[in-house]
Amino acid sequence: MFPALVTAAFSTYQGIRERSINASVQAEGYKLNVWGECGVAIDWATALVSIISATIGGAVAGGFAVRAGRNGSESAAKLQEDIRQKALRGILQGLHQEIGTLWQRYQDSMGNFVETLPNGQPLQRYYPVSQDFFVVYTGTAFAIGQIEDEDIRRKIVTTYTRARGLVSSFLMNNDMLQRYENAHWAAGQFSGTQQAPFFASQEREYLVRLVDYAAGLKSSHSEFKRDVEDVLRSIDQFLRR
Repeated sequence: MFPALVTAAFSTYQGIRERSINASVQAEGYKLNVWGECGVAIDWATALVSIISATIGGAVAGGFAVRAGRNGSESAAKLQEDIRQKALRGILQGLHQEIGTLWQRYQDSMGNFVETLPNGQPLQRYYPVSQDFFVVYTGTAFAIGQIEDEDIRRKIVTTYTRARGLVSSFLMNNDMLQRYENAHWAAGQFSGTQQAPFFASQEREYLVRLVDYAAGLKSSHSEFKRDVEDVLRSIDQFLRR
């Protein structure tokens, strides 16, 4: 019963996502978010969490009624544990979907660019990212501690922690890039004046910072890529058991 409900939930989620994206594409001036999806990405991700929660609730109620009727001698504790394990598997499926989707969007919009950025070069590209895209993780964090596989728990938390750190790093790079561009503009505007050396010095300073920070971003990206591939593989193997 529970697998069928989860399958239906994810089918509904896919339908919501496709209809939302199609509607956004048809509307004039639709806005892309930082992961490369339409601006409705948060809506369908939120819908997924709601669907999973409703599915788990329905499975708990229905599971007790159906299974208790079939086998009245089975203890309530065993029934509850069985349903709990199935609910946790549903959460793992949702996390696998979110990590895989966000990773692909990130790779398409910025990750590939970071990977091919030559060493010693600054990242002179704005990336208006935010911390609000981890909807499934945030909505199911209360249950992650109940996953018995310690290795998977650690990998999930590590991956999302690394993702949040990478987001903060891109925001910092955005700020430094803006400061560098302002200094570069001012150096040109005040060329030949007494203020010119000051702005030229600022321009050089921010450029050095950008170069150093780009090296750190490339390293963080590589670590994040490794974590994503590792956690997706581990969750997939667990769900195949």
